[in-house]
Amino acid sequence: VISMRNPFRVARRWLRVTLPWDGVLLALIVLTVGAKTVSVLLPDGNVRRMAGDIGVGLAELLCFLGAFVYGVMRVVYSHPLLRSEYRKWLQLSPWDASRPLPDGPVTLQLQDAVIVAVLILLGATLAPAVSWTVIPALFLCGYLLALAIVISNTGQMRIAYWMVMLAGACIHWHAIPWLVGLCLLAIVILSQWGSVRSLRQFDDWDLSHWEGSGWEKLFSGQSVDLRTWAANRELGWPVDRLSPQRSRHSISTLRSVAVAGLTAWLSFVLASVLTGNREPAERQQLEVAVTALSQLMLPLVIFRLVRYLWGYPPPLSVWGRICTGRLIIPKYDYVLIAPLTVFLIWLGHVWVVRNTDWDVNVTAPLCLGLMLLAALGMPPTLDQWRLTGRHRVVPGLGMRTNEFQQGA
Repeated sequence: VISMRNPFRVARRWLRVTLPWDGVLLALIVLTVGAKTVSVLLPDGNVRRMAGDIGVGLAELLCFLGAFVYGVMRVVYSHPLLRSEYRKWLQLSPWDASRPLPDGPVTLQLQDAVIVAVLILLGATLAPAVSWTVIPALFLCGYLLALAIVISNTGQMRIAYWMVMLAGACIHWHAIPWLVGLCLLAIVILSQWGSVRSLRQFDDWDLSHWEGSGWEKLFSGQSVDLRTWAANRELGWPVDRLSPQRSRHSISTLRSVAVAGLTAWLSFVLASVLTGNREPAERQQLEVAVTALSQLMLPLVIFRLVRYLWGYPPPLSVWGRICTGRLIIPKYDYVLIAPLTVFLIWLGHVWVVRNTDWDVNVTAPLCLGLMLLAALGMPPTLDQWRLTGRHRVVPGLGMRTNEFQQGA
């Protein structure tokens, strides 16, 4: 039975389901109203008008920032992935996905709508010129972005990809309100479904990569010593080279296709937004910039090559190849297939731009996606290369070599 003798206590307890920090909403209201009312206390004149403009701008900033931060913190505080002590406590407790989370639900609740409505009311009262749709949009941006990152690390990568794809669709068709609304509705439904699936598979989470990163300590409020963290990730020569553990940098073919397709789609959306409704001269300049976008893959190819060859030199030097007549060593040189493929795709795109009238806004994102697919998905994988490649195994540059001591 809910007692109405103290409605403020009842409302406070109800809001704490999604807003556990006492006084945060009240403090935001006081700051926002205070930023507006300061100008009223000043005498008439230029100073008052200037203070009024500053107060309105500050009130807008507080409402916008409050909506976005609240959306992010809804996930950061509620989801067990981002709080290691909370997650470990849940693992030791009889909690399962059929029961509510002790520190509040991750899914959207009625309390979220009330808090966002309060922010909209503040914004409409103190800054009437601002569209009321900005505040819920910022809340959803923060919430959905944080949730997509979380569920992608708890086995729901496909749902996270579809959320990002639909977010790009919202931007691409921003001039069609009903279509944007449908895409947003689909994103919200996917996010809630992904959150529920993530918690149902709580006992099956593979957190080896997450627990080995510095992000867990950062989200848990622990201090992160980057030097110590980096040193603990490596055991030194030759243990690191002989370790059977799968490399953190390996990526599956399916994920390579998904990442490449997502990158191509978002690049197309960005190019369409930048070059749409532009004057011909300005549009031509932007198309040149879009064309240069495809060159961003060249540093990635260099990184891949360095990552593969670091500590794995060829069995024969250049002079040795010439002397023995073995100019090509297939089991070693096939590591160059992916970089050469990326370079050929880039050359093909340059030829298309110079010799055809095809829309650069389509060809450049397509080229970028194909280059990324070749850089990430072409064989060999890093594990295949290290285990089956015909190479020597030596300490890499900068690798610790003095921690491992052999017995006499």
